[in-house]
Amino acid sequence: MFQSDIDGGWAWVILGVSFCGMLLTGFHVYSLGIIMAALLDEIESDLTRVSWVGSIYTAALTLSGPLIGWVINRYGCRVAAFCGGMCHLSGMICAFFATNISILIVTFSFLGGIGMGFCLTSSLVVSGYYFKKYRPMASGITVSGAAFGMFVGPPVIRLLIDNYMLRGTFLVLGALGANMFVLGMLMRPSPTEKDNFRKDAGKGNSARQSSSQVRNQLLRITSAFKDVVGIVKNGPFLCYLFSTFAFSCGETAAIYHLPNYSQEQGTSKMASATLMTAMGVTSLCSRLLTGFAASDPNIGPELLLTGMMGMIGILTITFPLYSATFGSQVLYAAGYGLYSGGINAVMTPLTAELISLEKLAIGFGLLCFTSGIGCLIGAPIAGVIVDSGGTYTHSYIYAGTALLLGSAVSVPISLRDRDSVTWKAVERMDATIDVVAETEQLKTHDITMDDDGIPV
Repeated sequence: MFQSDIDGGWAWVILGVSFCGMLLTGFHVYSLGIIMAALLDEIESDLTRVSWVGSIYTAALTLSGPLIGWVINRYGCRVAAFCGGMCHLSGMICAFFATNISILIVTFSFLGGIGMGFCLTSSLVVSGYYFKKYRPMASGITVSGAAFGMFVGPPVIRLLIDNYMLRGTFLVLGALGANMFVLGMLMRPSPTEKDNFRKDAGKGNSARQSSSQVRNQLLRITSAFKDVVGIVKNGPFLCYLFSTFAFSCGETAAIYHLPNYSQEQGTSKMASATLMTAMGVTSLCSRLLTGFAASDPNIGPELLLTGMMGMIGILTITFPLYSATFGSQVLYAAGYGLYSGGINAVMTPLTAELISLEKLAIGFGLLCFTSGIGCLIGAPIAGVIVDSGGTYTHSYIYAGTALLLGSAVSVPISLRDRDSVTWKAVERMDATIDVVAETEQLKTHDITMDDDGIPV
């Protein structure tokens, strides 16, 4: 691993690896609505109970963020990818033998979700480690993999269910997730990861010389806790966490119930799956374009975040007014993908801008944890609204309100004091100034200086 691999060399291989990792994530996550519709037909007719399957899957994927962030900081992205492959494969194999919703929650949702969480976080973090100058562009390309997974996932899952039922589909999903082993092999440790390894090794050696292993572990836990507290005290990043929570509540309620809602409106099962395909096409374009737009200092990722989240909030809260036909449903899905895709594209550059690069993995972990809480309660609340006498109209009003709230909470991020961010950028610069050499050069040119060493 050479320094030249940053923004070039092996970094382009890492970009392809990150894209494929996000493709796997998008393929699984954005197909949950199709799987939930199949569960209603084959196993359970209670919408609220079925909603927990998708919500716990997404929650396990995101709530495991702090644990995954610690694994990446301690052992690197390669080990994290291997852990993800093991969890996901074992979860899908066990789901093949499940006979009720409770078993599926433990196998498919919990184990499978944690496994895909390892894939998601390691793919995002490793691209952030390998890119500096081109980080916004790399982030846009990376998260576009999830949009491509959204594009191909739902129709393929629908086809698999029609031919092999849910049991066979679970086995195919396990085989697809096992590709994380291959991706992990290609994740060479970056310079930042190697520095973390050396720091941990140094701490371990000094601890063995002066204290016990138990004390060493306590020191590490205390240090990690201080890092988390320091990040949470960052006001703009705290607003970002709240905005992410509201976004997750609204998105899971809107997306996971979209296939059921469209079928209730008279759309066929295969046609309802193509709604996610339409969403994937526009989301793919959005993620790529947003990655380039975020590189413009006159725009910035925070402005894009606020605007795009506000737009999908408006689209969602008004969706019941124009949802009667399949064409209008496609229009909503395409519009939602166009604006929601960019929100994922700004995650890496905005997190790196709000906190230091060395704490990027911890920042991602906190974002995933906050998102997981929103995902855990978002879709079930919508299910309770429908099961308790309401309609999908009420559930989409709830989802749109949550998205608009997330947009409003993100406004203070644009109003933050940029001086602190500037100093962080200066601290991360590779170039240094040799003060002694510069002083000698001034003397050779017969430039007089005052007592403080300032040229007169």
